[in-house]
Amino acid sequence: MSEGRYYPSTVTSSNGQLVDLSTRRSLTAVLPHNDSIVESVVSRAAKFQGFLPTSNFESIQATSYVAGGEFLPHYDIATPEPIYTHPNESRSSNRTDRATTIFAILDESCGSKCGTMFPRIKINWTNQDGTWCDYVDCDSETLTIKPKPGNAIFWRNRRDDNSIHPNSLHAGLPLHKGTKLGINIWAKDA
Repeated sequence: MSEGRYYPSTVTSSNGQLVDLSTRRSLTAVLPHNDSIVESVVSRAAKFQGFLPTSNFESIQATSYVAGGEFLPHYDIATPEPIYTHPNESRSSNRTDRATTIFAILDESCGSKCGTMFPRIKINWTNQDGTWCDYVDCDSETLTIKPKPGNAIFWRNRRDDNSIHPNSLHAGLPLHKGTKLGINIWAKDA
């Protein structure tokens, strides 16, 4: 469904201008709203989030990474603070007000070290149930979700007081080989 729809992924600044594309090296395909599979995915995401109206959801975006691809640490929501940890990056981002994010992996051939990392969430898996290691990188000191087909992660981009949730900072880790294909499902504020 995404074939033939891909274009280079972009990042925009608070004034809507494109920023340094080296911060995000991937391809994006916006999936059609009227496709029955897309409608089903949005419906399930809406139910998962307490039966949100499906009109709260942006178009689903497929994201394709190849060797050399990555997305430096960023938020999925408008923020006045700089969002990149790249030493030469000082721009801020303006995403639409995405209240929540679901990122799901559809396919991968990049191995276990090219997942989605949350650099502000420190975790020690030593005393946790080892089953988690099928889904997360238990060797990482920060929460890192493995790029295993079928894996999906949900997070809120705002705290209850409507401020940006600092722990929602996340990154698509670099691919040293192979490919990774996922979908972004974003719900906006009601």
